[in-house]
Amino acid sequence: MLLPKAKNDESRLYYHILICEFKACMCDIVEDDLLPEYIADAERAHEIADQFAKGISNSNPVKLKFIYIFSNFIYEVKENGKMARRLVESILQTAEDDLDDLNLDDRQKAVGYI
Repeated sequence: MLLPKAKNDESRLYYHILICEFKACMCDIVEDDLLPEYIADAERAHEIADQFAKGISNSNPVKLKFIYIFSNFIYEVKENGKMARRLVESILQTAEDDLDDLNLDDRQKAVGYI
């Protein structure tokens, strides 16, 4: 497994994003009676990923991808557009201010998510 080899929070977050995406996709294909269980599982995956995201700058492209994935899960699976919008707005307020601190490659990736 690759996760134990991840050396920093950004790497760990990246791998947890993949787990979150998988679990969110599962929510789209399971039977309705199993959906609450899969939503809870996906929420736990997002909570774990969020622990790694906390120590990362809001303008970091990996963190922005996580916020994009998480807000999409909230909007599409949990059907809560208001909560998804609040999440994105809270990150974007500070992310735009930090763009100047990024190298060109990371800045371009971050702008793509913003």
